[in-house]
Amino acid sequence: MLCVLTSLLCLAWDYEGGVCHLGSCLSFSGLFLGHRSWAQTGTHHKPSIQALPGPVIPQGTSVTIICRGPPRVARYRLGQAGSSQVWYEENPQRPWEEARFLFLSVTSSYAGSYTCQYEKKSSWSEFSDPLELVVTGVLNDKPSLSVHPHSIVPLKGNVTLLCDSWVTYDKFVLSRDVGTASIEYVKQSLGKFLFSPVSRAHAGIYHCYGSFRSSPYEWSAPSNYLELIVTGVYQRPQILLQPDAVLKYPKNKTLSCISKTWFDSFHLSKEGDAGPPQHLRSEYKAGLFQATFPLSPVTLALGGTFRCYGSLSTVSSLWSSPSDPLVLESRGPVPSHHTAENTLRLGLGGVFLSLLLGLLVEARLSRKDMQQSARRLPF
Repeated sequence: MLCVLTSLLCLAWDYEGGVCHLGSCLSFSGLFLGHRSWAQTGTHHKPSIQALPGPVIPQGTSVTIICRGPPRVARYRLGQAGSSQVWYEENPQRPWEEARFLFLSVTSSYAGSYTCQYEKKSSWSEFSDPLELVVTGVLNDKPSLSVHPHSIVPLKGNVTLLCDSWVTYDKFVLSRDVGTASIEYVKQSLGKFLFSPVSRAHAGIYHCYGSFRSSPYEWSAPSNYLELIVTGVYQRPQILLQPDAVLKYPKNKTLSCISKTWFDSFHLSKEGDAGPPQHLRSEYKAGLFQATFPLSPVTLALGGTFRCYGSLSTVSSLWSSPSDPLVLESRGPVPSHHTAENTLRLGLGGVFLSLLLGLLVEARLSRKDMQQSARRLPF
């Protein structure tokens, strides 16, 4: 990115607490504070550079780029990697170990690769490693993200995440949340991301984006999120059918997940069910961690194969191995109280239809009587 401005007079530079508030004094690309060239001496070790809350920023939000060096640094400056132009420069009023450059509201003009330097004892350090600052939401399209064969996958299994869009992007980007507003990402042209074999590191929340080769740091809006669950990480819990649930259509119908191992949550899945598993917080009772899942009469009547998993709140996308399967045999028709409700509805419908039919017959007879009376009238 080149800037054609030869100078920029900043009238609203607010320096406070070691932070340059630059959003109020940016124009065009909004980037130059001077036109001096980068020093090339490199007599000191390179500083570190990072972006907070992260290097991938939604358009219109704020980001802070931090350049960190040793104690007693005279000043720092920030610029575009590979460019001879200085973009930002900070002269601390006291010896700082870091400089913070605040962008108040990012736009596509902020997207790019940055490096920084510090000055100490009248000489400049080496350049930092480049920092790639990505701005999302620049492109209006929102890709879709799906998974095959399932979002719940065992350790050492195989899974493919699919990113798709009606826009013909040059690259698709798959990101995984790794902390508060921080992500890791990988790029691929076809939008098919195969994980094989699956490890603990693959668990988490994913989004995908689209980008073009001409503007690699400007991405589309994020896709819907997809959580990839990795199982087989912890020891399996047990699943139990409560004694009263074996009775024919009992009033209380429950399945219990229990474990001697500490779990913060339990998850109940039904084989072949397209919906997500049920989730409950665990309770510690009688030396066991447990959760009790109520079963509806319809679920109990239809039967199925159920399994329990356990997880910890620290890494909610990592689950235990599944419990042994618990098979509930189908009991045929829906329980009697549901049949009674349906019978009542059918009866009320029949009464309504009878009344409607009676009204129609009465109206027809009245019309016939009126026509006969009209024929007997003299003219």
